[in-house]
Amino acid sequence: MSACIVLATDQNYVRQTCVTIASYALSHPTKRSDIQVLVQGVNAAGLGLLRTTAAAFGLMLGIIPIDLEWTSRLPAKLRAGITHVSPMAYSKILALNFIPDSYSRCMVLDTDLLVVGNLDELLATDLKSFPIAAVPDFMMPEASGIRLGLKNPAMYFNSGVLLMDRSNWNHCTPLSQLPDLLQTYADKICYGDQDILNIMFEDKYLSLHYRFNHMLMVSFNGLIPNNRLEGAMPAILHFPGQIKPWHEYAPRNLQAAYFRYASACQWIGMKSSEPVSIQETKIAAKLSEKLGNESLVKKYAANLSSNF
Repeated sequence: MSACIVLATDQNYVRQTCVTIASYALSHPTKRSDIQVLVQGVNAAGLGLLRTTAAAFGLMLGIIPIDLEWTSRLPAKLRAGITHVSPMAYSKILALNFIPDSYSRCMVLDTDLLVVGNLDELLATDLKSFPIAAVPDFMMPEASGIRLGLKNPAMYFNSGVLLMDRSNWNHCTPLSQLPDLLQTYADKICYGDQDILNIMFEDKYLSLHYRFNHMLMVSFNGLIPNNRLEGAMPAILHFPGQIKPWHEYAPRNLQAAYFRYASACQWIGMKSSEPVSIQETKIAAKLSEKLGNESLVKKYAANLSSNF
């Protein structure tokens, strides 16, 4: 069984993709799977960062340019999506269609996560005739499942980590039905590719342990507790939501965890990012106040008073 790791990025997320690649390499000092990166709109410098990162850690890297023109035909609500989700997220729906046929399965990872443990067990998981495996979402999955009309709402899964098996892929909803499916569910979909995948694979996915997608969600009030590990050590730390660990106003423990891996690939020049809009500055100011970061509270107050 030949397996690979798949990531997808545009120009905006090249550095984060490099950090995820570095985290995978550092967590697998010997045996490593190939990396396949789906790209759209990444310039020569960005491609260079990806190649340099893979070479520095001795990883086999494939870069696959893809065309997401089809997303322009999505219903307007789906094209708009949610602000922190790139159209590249839709590419994971078709991941097995993009990668070489020599890979019998792939693990699709979001680029806002860190691999902090060994994934060999996950890659070798028996999917029991299911086309994909995923981790149930930890943030009120029932509500999302009910919104979509799923038969078992509690089984609504997070799409940040997906294990896909080619041998079972053709048994799922034919991809030719995807345009009609999107039109049918357009008014119910809130979370883009994640909702679409849940609709496509309802009752057709294997549930994985939460340690393979330990979600660390940050709200206005700080880190939302996630107690689903049940004493297990996480293999993947995932940072879903709008507030990411590379934001300067993120909780300091998340920043520290993230930049430990970013520092291993200093050539990418990863730095903490400042708010880029009035709305984001308001979010940053509220969170910084909750976290007791007085210097940032003053900084954002000054920015808001000057209206950028």
